[in-house]
Amino acid sequence: MKRVLMITYAFPPMPYAGVYRTLRFCKYLPKFNWQPIILTINDYPYHKKEYTLMPQILDVKIYRTSTIDPVKWHIYRSSRYKAENSNLKNGSEKYNVEDRKKMPQRQHNLIKKIKGLLFSLASFPDHAIFWIPFATIWGLKIIIKEKPNVVYTSSPPHSSQLIGLILKKLSNKNWIADFRDPWVDNVYFEQRPKFNTYIKIISLLEKLVMKNATCVLLNTDFNRNKVTKRYPYLNQRKFETLTNGFDCDDIRGTVVKDLNKFTITFIGTFYSYFKTDLFLEGVKLWVEGIEIKNLSDKFQVLFIGERNVEVERKEAIRYC
Repeated sequence: MKRVLMITYAFPPMPYAGVYRTLRFCKYLPKFNWQPIILTINDYPYHKKEYTLMPQILDVKIYRTSTIDPVKWHIYRSSRYKAENSNLKNGSEKYNVEDRKKMPQRQHNLIKKIKGLLFSLASFPDHAIFWIPFATIWGLKIIIKEKPNVVYTSSPPHSSQLIGLILKKLSNKNWIADFRDPWVDNVYFEQRPKFNTYIKIISLLEKLVMKNATCVLLNTDFNRNKVTKRYPYLNQRKFETLTNGFDCDDIRGTVVKDLNKFTITFIGTFYSYFKTDLFLEGVKLWVEGIEIKNLSDKFQVLFIGERNVEVERKEAIRYC
């Protein structure tokens, strides 16, 4: 049986959406005579957990490494601090608020800017940047020990592709770079000026990955077309579309529930850059323009996926 070293930051017990693509590869590749070997990070407390996924990888050899993720750690510690201090007495809480008010606005803004700069430096090109040395060292050890036929890297975070690039240079193994989401074409970057230094460096890193990868997988034809247009001088046959799908085993035995009402459903993560105002305003105008009793029994909008507190707060302010 051939072997593939799969390098992925997101893997069970993490329950993030990016986990499932690699997880399904682990499940179905052995049926095509390929044995997956996983290289991922340790089970850190600052990540969400879903241990019901673990039985699906009992037969998979997994190597877990250390990493340093200051951004995730800071978010985790901040949420823990807020939770621990949520039960403060009113007097103490009032004291903390008044104490913060005494800080000059200029000093507060300076601290905020310095903090933002430090986190930007510690998360370039993304928050997994410090995983590169750990994963590279362990990747070389695994290549020497397991002798995989192919190295596969999954992103985001796109630092994983830089690990694949280094291992490609050091081992000359065939390398598959799988992009679950675009890198340079990421919507977060669209508002940045094209001459922005950050974009220039990211573009250079992506170019190195595209040039050196044996095969590049994109999750949609749209993303593939954007990449092939940006690199017309590269062998176009190396770029392939491999869309996301679903596992029949996940829905086998599921009982369909009749909601008995008109339903609009959004499934996924509502990111902060999503413009929800047109949709919500349209729903608001429609509801106000019709005269139907007990509307909630006949119509609903469902948002299924990870909650985004920033979006909820923004929309609450808009419509309250």
